[in-house]
Amino acid sequence: MGGGQSVQEASSNEADNDSIIGISEAVAKRLLGKNKDDEQPAIAQSDGTTSQVSSFRPVSLEANTLYLSKKEQIKVFENYYKQQLKSLEEQNKILKETSQAQFQAAVNEIHKKFPKPLRKDPLCKELQSIVVQCYTDHKDLPLACSHEVKSFVDCVHRQSQKQKIPA
Repeated sequence: MGGGQSVQEASSNEADNDSIIGISEAVAKRLLGKNKDDEQPAIAQSDGTTSQVSSFRPVSLEANTLYLSKKEQIKVFENYYKQQLKSLEEQNKILKETSQAQFQAAVNEIHKKFPKPLRKDPLCKELQSIVVQCYTDHKDLPLACSHEVKSFVDCVHRQSQKQKIPA
């Protein structure tokens, strides 16, 4: 229609109503004789067609009502799924708290059944260092340290007997 390219777009929404045709705002402005400079550029789509950047606008009152009805349905669905999400998050929170409480109870029970030993210092530390020094001095003759090892073993045995609590 003239010197420049003209892109027109008309679409039919077959799922809603076969007799309703929607047009873009650019086409509506051209039909009404509005300024052509306000027109927005066309965008090429992957299927080879072009579409206007402007928003879709129903032509008739029935189409407008149907369009608003669909928007309301979308809002209803959005609210429903937001409520479902909120409910699931609450259930997840309760489940997490319950699981943590059960885990902590199990940990406490294990600690009661298997208390950690109360070790303060190594038993017979002086004799232990003497044994280590003897083995270091007599690398080739480990039996030369048998007297020190026997003294260390006896000391450990005496100390462990002292620390036992009678049942």
